[in-house]
Amino acid sequence: MTGMDAKPRSSNVLAFERQGHGAPVVFVHGYISDLRVWENVRSHWAHPGELLLPTLKGFGKPNVAPNPDEFGTPEHLEQLAGFIELEVGGPAHVVGWSYGATLALLLAASRPELVLSVYAYEAGLSDFISDEAIASQIAKDRADMAAGAVAALAAGDLDQAVGQIVDGACARDGVFATLDAPARRIFLDNAATVPAMFSGEGASSSRGLTGSVLTIQQPVTMSAGEHARPAYRLVADEAARLLPSARRTTLAYGLHVAPVTTPTAFVADVAAHLQPAAQEEW
Repeated sequence: MTGMDAKPRSSNVLAFERQGHGAPVVFVHGYISDLRVWENVRSHWAHPGELLLPTLKGFGKPNVAPNPDEFGTPEHLEQLAGFIELEVGGPAHVVGWSYGATLALLLAASRPELVLSVYAYEAGLSDFISDEAIASQIAKDRADMAAGAVAALAAGDLDQAVGQIVDGACARDGVFATLDAPARRIFLDNAATVPAMFSGEGASSSRGLTGSVLTIQQPVTMSAGEHARPAYRLVADEAARLLPSARRTTLAYGLHVAPVTTPTAFVADVAAHLQPAAQEEW
């Protein structure tokens, strides 16, 4: 990992790490995680670009419940915008996974001057979908996906809820148990965010936020894994169909946790996105 900082840096906005040189590429993590979720991606990265990897507020603090004043989609969107303004000083390519993909798309819509392009892997945002049949299918699949985690949360078992979130998002039982110990620790260290996640404080919604994802003009890659749940696959399909500058990719063998489990394929897909998006810069 050439050029990688040994310790997390801290700005006035977010703690972060960086590595490499070239055009800025900001990686935005998803729920129950923090910048450590990108470790396997970073170790496989052999492409141009200065990678900046922040941890959104409320995440990355074991056994500490997030402050509701700084935890939620509007708050995280503001943090991400401030981070790019302060640490990049201009527009950046934004790579998002899961909730981070939702934030990347919302940032491109609401603050286009800060975003060169977006790579969104299995985004949860679906407000832009007007087809009632598709929207209904997504809503049903989300309910099925969350059922196990909701039951564990009701029983007061946050660690069990974390495992159920990972398994549910991957549509496979036992995925969490097969992750290596460092990966499981990343998710478990963020277990305190689970109640806020299901309370709606961190809901993946654009309601009340400035800009619609359908106004995005920057290059966008909507990606999902080969084994993606309908909730993620249909969002990627519809966004790629409706956005004028979007393309759709599928990660071979990809699960929802692809940055952890299939980092080689994930890196290759991101790099392919960045080549046409940044051909004048690199």
